[in-house]
Amino acid sequence: ATLARQIHTVRQARGNAVKLIIRELEACLRYNDERLLLACGINAIVPHTESLSHLLTLIDSIQGTLFQRPLVQNLDELLRAVRPLEMRGQIVFSQFYEAINQLIKNPYLPQDGKGILVALKPVEGLTPVQSLSLCHFRRNGDLALLYKNQLYLFLSACRINDIHIALKSLFRLPVKEAFINTTSWHLDKDIVNELERIKANYSISNILEESLPFEKDAILDGAVMKNTHSAPQMPLRRYPVPT
Repeated sequence: ATLARQIHTVRQARGNAVKLIIRELEACLRYNDERLLLACGINAIVPHTESLSHLLTLIDSIQGTLFQRPLVQNLDELLRAVRPLEMRGQIVFSQFYEAINQLIKNPYLPQDGKGILVALKPVEGLTPVQSLSLCHFRRNGDLALLYKNQLYLFLSACRINDIHIALKSLFRLPVKEAFINTTSWHLDKDIVNELERIKANYSISNILEESLPFEKDAILDGAVMKNTHSAPQMPLRRYPVPT
């Protein structure tokens, strides 16, 4: 947000002729971050994988050009709109459903670019609850839902071509070792259709399933939400151990 304000101020003060380029020094910009910077007046963003020689070539290639995109006028409103969801981890279906629909309806976010909905079916002998224990949620906006015999994930601001990188970062074990099937949706209409399908088939058994204690706490609006429901004592089961 600080960088976006600086760019916006310079672009407004110096007009369309000044050249503004952002160069990543390490992998740190999400898709939404890139779109925010472009809307604030950046000419180009150079990923961290590009060499210095490519950067110099890019600088040379944009000489004589003008910034052509419309400059956002209400920066505060834009910053609020593109801010990641203030939650992460496993949540109940009602929260999962509302949070994703809120993103889908956000006019400031790109069409078919809000994130990816992923359904993962664990291998035989591994329950969805156990597979959830393998997840390490680092980013706000990355959500998990247990539904029937599957683990659903929503990876906010993740592009479809980056899904394997995102899953590798999220799980402590290789995805192919923990799950026998992975299905993903990245188009807005497909995500909405899948959520509506789950909603139409939701039953009391899923509500009871959500009341079981989990090893992972969900962070909602900055507060840790712990499951306080009690459950019958079950025999201890071995969990996969990452190596």
